[in-house]
Amino acid sequence: PAELARFALDALFERPVQEDLVELLLLSKADGRFTSCILVHGMGGTGKTVTAVAAVQDRAVRVRFSNIYWLTVGADAVGERVLALQAMLYKQLTGKGMQDEEARDEHERQGLLVAAMADKQRSLLVLDDPWMPEQVRFLNAIDGSQTEHRLLVTTRIRDLVPKATRVELPLMGKDEAVALLLELANVQE
Repeated sequence: PAELARFALDALFERPVQEDLVELLLLSKADGRFTSCILVHGMGGTGKTVTAVAAVQDRAVRVRFSNIYWLTVGADAVGERVLALQAMLYKQLTGKGMQDEEARDEHERQGLLVAAMADKQRSLLVLDDPWMPEQVRFLNAIDGSQTEHRLLVTTRIRDLVPKATRVELPLMGKDEAVALLLELANVQE
């Protein structure tokens, strides 16, 4: 997605949690650990978005999911901003705009998103940085009971999606941080 273009993907630092996240995304629906939603949580600045980008860029994830959709939400996504995000996702899903006469409120629009996603093959939807359960509810186009579509949420709030599989992104340890800085500075040991 165009939203990922700002990241220097070759400079992403592999963290152990990235491997765990990719493994969870690749689980089949038959696996007992499968859930339709995976939530990556941690303090601000711990690299939640970068970790999600790295997982989305993983070759196995790209092979597994025929479509990957990305929405950057943010704390200010309420009211008209949620409606705009719903319209943006609907356009990504269908290639056409959402008409006001089709859906007047967030609930009706969310129903249209679910219907549009149902027509897709195995897809991954990433909601980056939502702060409120309502944001996730109104932007979630995944009907987890019916498909192998997946929802990946990055957030600071651990319990934002109660039934999600949670992946905590802790602060980097000193050794990990130093290794990252040295690698990014292209300093050889």
